[in-house]
Amino acid sequence: MHRLNLTIDEALYEQARAFSFLENKSISQMIRESLSEYLNKSKEKKRKPNFY
Repeated sequence: MHRLNLTIDEALYEQARAFSFLENKSISQMIRESLSEYLNKSKEKKRKPNFY
């Protein structure tokens, strides 16, 4: 794994902190999962043919 520094607004950080507590996950784990999901969805969109 690699270390990453991320700058976010305080309100977003507080939301992430509260959600991570409720989900019993670290903020880092939530970011890893979200980034992975985002990249997989982006990859799928590029595979689909564009009929426009």
